[in-house]
Amino acid sequence: MAKPPSHPKPSRIARGAESAAQGTLPLLFDDPAPETSLNPSADSPSTHVVSPYALFHAATHAVREDNENEPVTPTSLACGYCQRGWEEVEDPGQAFTYRYSPPTAVEYLCSTCYTPRISAPNALGIESYRGKSRIPTPGKLGMLAGSGGIVTHEGTLHLALPKAFVTKYGPGIYGQRGQIHEIGPGVRPLDILLELIYGDQIEVERGFLYIDLWGRKPDALMQGLSLTHSLSELWCNSEKGPFPRDLLAHAATARELCRQGIADQGLKPSFWTPIRQAAQGAPLESLSDDMAAWLRKVPEPQALLAALPINPHDRLELPAMMRSLIPRISADPAFLEEAP
Repeated sequence: MAKPPSHPKPSRIARGAESAAQGTLPLLFDDPAPETSLNPSADSPSTHVVSPYALFHAATHAVREDNENEPVTPTSLACGYCQRGWEEVEDPGQAFTYRYSPPTAVEYLCSTCYTPRISAPNALGIESYRGKSRIPTPGKLGMLAGSGGIVTHEGTLHLALPKAFVTKYGPGIYGQRGQIHEIGPGVRPLDILLELIYGDQIEVERGFLYIDLWGRKPDALMQGLSLTHSLSELWCNSEKGPFPRDLLAHAATARELCRQGIADQGLKPSFWTPIRQAAQGAPLESLSDDMAAWLRKVPEPQALLAALPINPHDRLELPAMMRSLIPRISADPAFLEEAP
């Protein structure tokens, strides 16, 4: 953490509130791109591996620049969230304290796991103003309900936010850098991920972070932070913990729908009802009539069934995934196609 200046200076929250009122925020760094470089040097082996925590740490430097709390020497053996020893974390030997309520024991968190709890008026912006005196409440990564994000292999954070958050946080550092993207209500950040992949801004095999939902439980998010190295196992990090999605199988399903000329059907949630009911464990005999009707809608049912994701949890997400994938694959049939 940077040492506090010796001369009097308004707090970061006060400066953030003032800048937000003006609709702009000055960059707080001499270097316009202060994030830690994760690119291996020419002398590095080709098997260069970055941990999910190192990648997250590199992408959130601007948030920690807003941190007004001083690090302490931990008395626990490991970080309370990621459970890494203090010699393994990104800022060895440094911890920040957090407690949920006065009766709760103090938790010692590494700087990376503490990041979502930092009030970030300059990196993000002002979330709201409280009371008649309009006391500013800064935004936090760990309080972004209905929002997600992606951290590229180079350690660049892209925030996927509903319109209300985009309006509030657009003037912040991440907004100035073009790293804030609007998503619709109830929409996960998949569309933003697809844009980044299509634009060659993500090298999947080098690993990236997909945050399906920031939510309001940073402990659960950070405890299981997982990297994605293959789109057949897209790790969706969230406040409920990480879970995998087979993005390539979903893309193959969208491609098959387009090939058979029934993409418009695949965009309708009702089209997937019998498939989703079966994935939920409904007895097959109770679905016989619905499945028979479904099979009549599909010109080549065996080909479509073969393309479906195997995991029942993936099948439950078919309507939402098709909304994102069908328009893109209809325009570019080779997008996300597995090599033979």
